[in-house]
Amino acid sequence: MAITHLLQDFGKYHGSGPDPVLTDATLEEHQLEAFEQGYQAGWEDSAKAHAEDHTRVSNELAESLQQMSFTFVEAQTQVLKSLRPLFQQIAETVLPQMGDVSLPLLVSEQLSALAAEHLGDTLTLAVSEADRASIESVAKNFGGASLQIKTKPALVRGQVEISNKTQERSIDLHQVIVELTEAIEAFGNETERMSSHG
Repeated sequence: MAITHLLQDFGKYHGSGPDPVLTDATLEEHQLEAFEQGYQAGWEDSAKAHAEDHTRVSNELAESLQQMSFTFVEAQTQVLKSLRPLFQQIAETVLPQMGDVSLPLLVSEQLSALAAEHLGDTLTLAVSEADRASIESVAKNFGGASLQIKTKPALVRGQVEISNKTQERSIDLHQVIVELTEAIEAFGNETERMSSHG
């Protein structure tokens, strides 16, 4: 029994059969066309996969950066909130103490400058009651210059007016401390506002 009916006849691809379907040139054209179609399909699949990977990576990166940004802002807010009591302590304790230490030095500096410019003149110092003792200690160490110290009720701690017959100079550490305290308070308020509004 013959099995030729079960097998495919390849003779027609080489033009050897009675009615050839494909010539060698036609076969080559079909193969080239199939290769180009496969190449194009592969290129399109590769480009599509690359674009999808690029989009996925970009999305993941954007999400990671956003999470990092939130984490940084939250950490920064927590640090600033925890520092607020320290800033308040600085404003309430350290700044006034610095003013107490700095005031006699500033007064001595101004007295030296005025005495050098106006030898023999009497220098008058108007001070607050709170600063009188520290200013008197400066006057004792100042030497032979003629100094007059008087208390002026309008002045507050940290304010001193030094004058002679022709000019007057003012020292106002009180205002400096007030401005620094307000800046610290404003910074703390802004930090709380930012943390409560995200």
